Amino acid sequence: MAVRLGYVVCVVVVACMAMPSVVLADVQDCLPEGESPLVTIGEPAFLCLRFNNNTQALMTPIVDEFTQLSIEDSNTIMPENTGYYDLSDRVLVSSRDDNTHDYVITVHPVVNDKVASFWKTYKKWAAGVNDVKTVSVITAIVLVDQGKIVDITYDDGCFFCDPENKAKCVLDTFTQDPPSIIQNEDYKGCALDSAECASQNCDLNLYLVWSGTDSTGQFMRSAGMRFSRFRSFGVEGLYNSAKGRVEAGAVTAAAAASKVENIGSNAVNNV
Repeated sequence: MAVRLGYVVCVVVVACMAMPSVVLADVQDCLPEGESPLVTIGEPAFLCLRFNNNTQALMTPIVDEFTQLSIEDSNTIMPENTGYYDLSDRVLVSSRDDNTHDYVITVHPVVNDKVASFWKTYKKWAAGVNDVKTVSVITAIVLVDQGKIVDITYDDGCFFCDPENKAKCVLDTFTQDPPSIIQNEDYKGCALDSAECASQNCDLNLYLVWSGTDSTGQFMRSAGMRFSRFRSFGVEGLYNSAKGRVEAGAVTAAAAASKVENIGSNAVNNV
């Protein structure tokens, strides 16, 4: 059965487009039959967001545009029909029946015919704790070689919270074989608890950037706008501005990211 979410808000640096209601459907091929898997700057690609590899939403972002995809109502509706990964028994289940077990809802992108190697944890319920941790901001980096997508990775890091606060900066990268959270300090994200999600927007926000060369050999630039670059060039004011916008559930931090890209380019050129 399909689940209809509110809608997806898509924001890019160059343009803004609002997508109609999104339906979580059963998993199927992301790339339509007859479409080329190669990507070209300025042309649409096919993006599927898969939840627990059980349901998915389809979107068509533009290649090499810094894009925010905000799936409205996902915070409240997402558990329906996606199931849960039981991390104790390491299986996909339909409900959370044992409060002595850890459970997660995962998300991972598929772009054209390429599936992300690892998944991210969107929500996690810890055993014996009446709380859920939500990692609502994820940045996916699409790696491309002459138009062929070779991998999809993530901009890992606790950019919007204190990296030393273990209650906020949590392990959030998931491997499906066997179903488990990767125990590596390099793979973390910022989580909000149930009380925080009751007072602010915890819908899933996916930021999509691109790196490499397209089908015509042109170099892609949008990966330079990812959040980890904010601190690389010491632009703390812009970083804090983007942080505030994301935390407030605003539609975009793209304008700040664009400024960071310009500063970064100037810094490199002046070395």
